[in-house]
Amino acid sequence: MVREHVPLDSRTYGVLIRSSIFQNQYPQAAGLLRGALGLPGALEILANSRNAVCSSFDHNLVNDTLSRLADCGCMESLVAPLLADLKKANHKVYIDPALQRKATVSQVDDMQRHIAKGKGRGAF
Repeated sequence: MVREHVPLDSRTYGVLIRSSIFQNQYPQAAGLLRGALGLPGALEILANSRNAVCSSFDHNLVNDTLSRLADCGCMESLVAPLLADLKKANHKVYIDPALQRKATVSQVDDMQRHIAKGKGRGAF
């Protein structure tokens, strides 16, 4: 569809993202979401196409996708960077506050683990 210059809608992205998650293709799902939102890091086929950006995306789709990716263990690798890029791009997307807290806690825990590793070896 993108090659034929047909704009993709929220429903199409929803089907593609859900099927990617169902097949455990988490980076692909994140790349599709990035393409729908016009964020950097989209799938290659979507990255250079104006028709890839979804003009009226469903906020529930964004939250559902991020929640599913987080539940699959992709909080640090996919969800947190995606949330950061959303914030940088100044998109007006409603993100569930519980998901934002979960991402923040995950990042803080990760930082504490790295700090603890550094102090454990040869600190004295």
